[in-house]
Amino acid sequence: MRYFLLSAWFALLVGIVFLSFEPASAHEVEIVKSDPAAGAVLEQPPDRVTIWFNEENQSGKSTFQVFNSDDQPVDLGGGGVDLTDPDHASMVVNLPALPDGAYLVRWKVVLLDGDESEGEYVFYVGAKPPLAGQPMSSGSSASADSPPNGKFTMWISVVIIALILVILVYLFRRARFRA
Repeated sequence: MRYFLLSAWFALLVGIVFLSFEPASAHEVEIVKSDPAAGAVLEQPPDRVTIWFNEENQSGKSTFQVFNSDDQPVDLGGGGVDLTDPDHASMVVNLPALPDGAYLVRWKVVLLDGDESEGEYVFYVGAKPPLAGQPMSSGSSASADSPPNGKFTMWISVVIIALILVILVYLFRRARFRA
């Protein structure tokens, strides 16, 4: 029983040490500004969409597209990192003359260190925003595949480690008494 209590205290100590550290996480990629802005209602269609981010993006791996309300691409293709931007922190895509309607800007950024982030937002040409519950989403700057809360994941790890330690100590004690 003494070994069991000792292992339980050890597991608790390991848990406290694990929880005192913040888990490593990817940088948060943020939109500094966009043209047109998220949620903008424009009288005239823009000839391009530009987004400026807070970090440099990898050319060739970062993508950028504009879709209509039927989720069909409407841009002229080639959307990506603006190579005329010396910081490579902006992305641009050219557009044809767009009819009135809602348009979804969807982007995926790959940073120089390989971290990825994606998001989307909506702007409108000559039309009012759609009612809530319609298919177009807006304003998201985080991936739908975001990792779960780091503290919760850490607690699960601590519990599993503690259980393994308790089982090992129990098996060791049991084997020792049989010998």
